[in-house]
Amino acid sequence: MLVNFNKIHLVYHELLKSKKWYDAVKKYKSSKIILYYGHGGNLGVTDHAAIDLTRLTKNKKIGFSLGSSIQTTSLINDDSFENLFKNWIAIHLESFKKNKKDICCIGVTSSGKSKNFHTALNFIKKNNLKSIYFTSVRLDKNEKFHTELYTDVNAYHESEVVSLALTYELIHSAGYCCPKIKK
Repeated sequence: MLVNFNKIHLVYHELLKSKKWYDAVKKYKSSKIILYYGHGGNLGVTDHAAIDLTRLTKNKKIGFSLGSSIQTTSLINDDSFENLFKNWIAIHLESFKKNKKDICCIGVTSSGKSKNFHTALNFIKKNNLKSIYFTSVRLDKNEKFHTELYTDVNAYHESEVVSLALTYELIHSAGYCCPKIKK
């Protein structure tokens, strides 16, 4: 079986009943600017989440993602891959410094092993920004400051499926509706 939908279903519903989920929803609802970041397939998740957040909330919330290859390679060339997310968040923080309390950073990782993911978490903590991240591998040392939504799945594609679903669940939890398919 390529995708363990049973496991995804169980993890998803357990997570939605958790205290961590309520913490994440509180941070999300109180934010108007959401900075999504992730690698590979998770970058696709964050890019999709950013545009749908902006579109579905009719600009009451604005989502940003590092989906541009031009922006990504420019930031890497200016500094390093290890500082990519940190530098991208810093640009937005400078742009929205008067609205710092309205910013929430949402990181999406499957393995949690990337140094630039951890560099971003440290930068977010240092700048006292709201932070949520989805991960399939616990990153316990960050939990005191960041809200960790542990997805507990075994494959990258399963992690991406759960993370995308959770981005829509956050939109719904904030009082906005995802459109139904017109038949």
